[in-house]
Amino acid sequence: MKHGLSFEVAIRAFDDPAAAFEFNSTVGNEDRQQVMGRIDGSVLIVLAVYTIKQGQNDGQEIYRIISARKASPSERERYAEAAH
Repeated sequence: MKHGLSFEVAIRAFDDPAAAFEFNSTVGNEDRQQVMGRIDGSVLIVLAVYTIKQGQNDGQEIYRIISARKASPSERERYAEAAH
């Protein structure tokens, strides 16, 4: 758990139909993305930074969350603008 938000909660941001996805950065040869999403339709909006890797055996995409936290006021505003 980081920033008081478990990854089990943060992963539910991907389920938000209005989730906002953005490129975050490149670290080494790893592209990092971010998602902002509302958790289970509640007022809680989280920001999670993640990377996508290919599974070694089956080639399926594996999402690895690097960090997650509650969205800041300005991030919540960006989320609201993107949702409309």
